[in-house]
Amino acid sequence: MYRTGNQGSKSMDVIIDGVKLENLENYRIQSPLFDVTFPENNIFSVKPGSTKAVSDGYWVLIEPLTIGKHELEFSASVIDPSGVNNYNTHKKDHLIVMP
Repeated sequence: MYRTGNQGSKSMDVIIDGVKLENLENYRIQSPLFDVTFPENNIFSVKPGSTKAVSDGYWVLIEPLTIGKHELEFSASVIDPSGVNNYNTHKKDHLIVMP
Protein backbone atom coordinates (compact mmCIF):
# COMPACT_ATOMS: atom_id res chain seq x y z
CA MET A 1 0.00 0.00 0.00
CA TYR A 2 1.29 3.50 -0.71
CA ARG A 3 0.07 7.06 -0.24
CA THR A 4 -0.41 9.64 -2.99
CA GLY A 5 -1.09 13.25 -2.01
CA ASN A 6 -4.58 14.02 -0.77
CA GLN A 7 -5.99 10.87 -2.36
CA GLY A 8 -5.29 8.73 0.69
CA SER A 9 -4.03 5.17 0.34
CA LYS A 10 -3.88 3.05 -2.80
CA SER A 11 -2.98 -0.58 -3.29
CA MET A 12 -2.60 -2.70 -6.42
CA ASP A 13 -1.63 -6.29 -7.03
CA VAL A 14 -1.13 -8.30 -10.21
CA ILE A 15 -0.35 -12.00 -9.80
CA ILE A 16 0.37 -14.24 -12.79
CA ASP A 17 0.55 -17.97 -12.10
CA GLY A 18 1.32 -17.25 -8.44
CA VAL A 19 4.07 -14.70 -9.17
CA LYS A 20 3.35 -11.19 -7.87
CA LEU A 21 4.53 -8.35 -10.11
CA GLU A 22 6.53 -5.71 -8.25
CA ASN A 23 6.67 -1.90 -8.39
CA LEU A 24 3.30 -1.45 -10.09
CA GLU A 25 3.30 2.24 -9.15
CA ASN A 26 5.96 2.68 -11.87
CA TYR A 27 3.47 1.66 -14.58
CA ARG A 28 1.21 4.72 -14.43
CA ILE A 29 0.76 6.37 -17.82
CA GLN A 30 -1.26 9.47 -18.69
CA SER A 31 -2.15 10.33 -22.28
CA PRO A 32 -2.08 13.83 -23.72
CA LEU A 33 -5.39 15.68 -23.82
CA PHE A 34 -7.56 14.42 -26.72
CA ASP A 35 -10.99 15.10 -28.21
CA VAL A 36 -13.89 12.73 -27.58
CA THR A 37 -17.49 12.90 -28.80
CA PHE A 38 -20.29 11.29 -26.78
CA PRO A 39 -23.34 10.11 -28.77
CA GLU A 40 -26.96 10.27 -27.62
CA ASN A 41 -27.81 7.68 -24.92
CA ASN A 42 -24.13 6.94 -24.22
CA ILE A 43 -23.06 4.43 -21.56
CA PHE A 44 -21.65 7.19 -19.33
CA SER A 45 -25.01 9.02 -19.11
CA VAL A 46 -23.35 12.32 -19.97
CA LYS A 47 -24.62 15.05 -22.23
CA PRO A 48 -23.97 14.22 -25.90
CA GLY A 49 -21.38 16.29 -27.72
CA SER A 50 -17.65 16.95 -27.91
CA THR A 51 -15.31 17.45 -24.97
CA LYS A 52 -11.70 16.89 -23.93
CA ALA A 53 -10.43 13.80 -22.08
CA VAL A 54 -7.31 11.97 -20.92
CA SER A 55 -6.53 8.35 -20.25
CA ASP A 56 -4.80 7.91 -16.91
CA GLY A 57 -4.09 4.50 -15.47
CA TYR A 58 -1.73 1.69 -14.69
CA TRP A 59 -0.92 -0.49 -17.71
CA VAL A 60 1.01 -3.75 -17.58
CA LEU A 61 2.23 -5.45 -20.74
CA ILE A 62 3.40 -9.02 -20.26
CA GLU A 63 5.35 -11.40 -22.45
CA PRO A 64 3.27 -14.02 -24.30
CA LEU A 65 2.19 -16.84 -22.00
CA THR A 66 3.26 -20.41 -22.71
CA ILE A 67 0.79 -22.96 -24.07
CA GLY A 68 -1.40 -24.33 -21.29
CA LYS A 69 -3.43 -23.11 -18.32
CA HIS A 70 -2.70 -19.84 -16.54
CA GLU A 71 -4.22 -17.75 -13.79
CA LEU A 72 -4.23 -13.93 -13.85
CA GLU A 73 -5.34 -12.11 -10.71
CA PHE A 74 -5.77 -8.36 -10.29
CA SER A 75 -6.85 -6.33 -7.28
CA ALA A 76 -6.85 -2.62 -6.47
CA SER A 77 -8.28 -0.29 -3.89
CA VAL A 78 -8.31 3.41 -3.07
CA ILE A 79 -9.18 4.75 0.37
CA ASP A 80 -10.17 8.40 0.06
CA PRO A 81 -10.15 10.30 3.38
CA SER A 82 -13.22 12.26 2.25
CA GLY A 83 -15.10 9.01 1.57
CA VAL A 84 -16.17 10.29 -1.85
CA ASN A 85 -13.88 8.33 -4.17
CA ASN A 86 -13.40 4.98 -2.44
CA TYR A 87 -12.83 2.10 -4.87
CA ASN A 88 -12.20 -1.63 -4.57
CA THR A 89 -11.95 -4.38 -7.18
CA HIS A 90 -10.71 -7.95 -7.45
CA LYS A 91 -10.69 -10.10 -10.58
CA LYS A 92 -9.32 -13.57 -11.25
CA ASP A 93 -9.17 -14.99 -14.78
CA HIS A 94 -8.37 -18.56 -15.77
CA LEU A 95 -6.77 -18.58 -19.21
CA ILE A 96 -6.00 -21.40 -21.62
CA VAL A 97 -3.37 -20.63 -24.26
CA MET A 98 -3.82 -22.85 -27.31
CA PRO A 99 -1.10 -23.78 -29.85
